[in-house]
Amino acid sequence: MPSGLIRRLRNLAREHRARPVSWVAAQRIAARQGALVAREAAIRNITVDVLVANLPQVRVETDRDLPASGLAVWNRDERSWIIRLNAKDSPERQRFTLLHEFKHIVDHNTSVHLYDPRYLSGHAQAEMAADGFASAALMPARVVRRLVKRDRCDVVELARRLRVSRDRAALRLSDLNLQATTTTRGGNPS
Repeated sequence: MPSGLIRRLRNLAREHRARPVSWVAAQRIAARQGALVAREAAIRNITVDVLVANLPQVRVETDRDLPASGLAVWNRDERSWIIRLNAKDSPERQRFTLLHEFKHIVDHNTSVHLYDPRYLSGHAQAEMAADGFASAALMPARVVRRLVKRDRCDVVELARRLRVSRDRAALRLSDLNLQATTTTRGGNPS
C-alpha cells in the first residue's frame, strides 16, 4: 500500500486516467506534484530529500558502481522501493537524482495515462517530467522568486542556498522566466 504522500501525489494525476494528456499538461502535473512535496517538507521543517528518504516504503542506497546517476526498483520481498544513487556524484546531483527517481515511483502504473506518444516517446516525456518534478520540489517557484527579486541572488548564490547545481538553478530560472545577475569567477557581476 503506498504511503499517504505517494497516494496524494498520484491522485493529482488520476483525473487524467481516461487518456494521455498533452505534454504541457503532464509538465503542469509534475510541477504541482513537486510543489506538494516541497510544501509537505516545509510543514515538517525538513528538506525534501529527507522527507522522501524517510517515507515508509522507500529506501535510499548509494552505489559506487552504478553506471547511471540513479534508478528506482521495487523490492518484492521487502515490499518497498529502493532508490539507488551513484555515490560518485556530487551531493547536489544526488539530491536532484533522488527526487527525479521518486517521480518515477509516483508515476508507477500511471505513466501510460500521463504521457502521450504523439508528442514525444513516453520514456522521454517521463524523464523530462521527472526533471520538472525534482526542480519544483528542490526549488519551489515562490522561494526562487523571493531569492532572485528580494535577495538579488545570482545563479551561483541561488544554487548554493538551494543545494542544487548551477546548471539546474539556471534551468529553473529559465522555466520561471526569471533572470538573475551572473558573476564571473572573480565574483564581479557580468
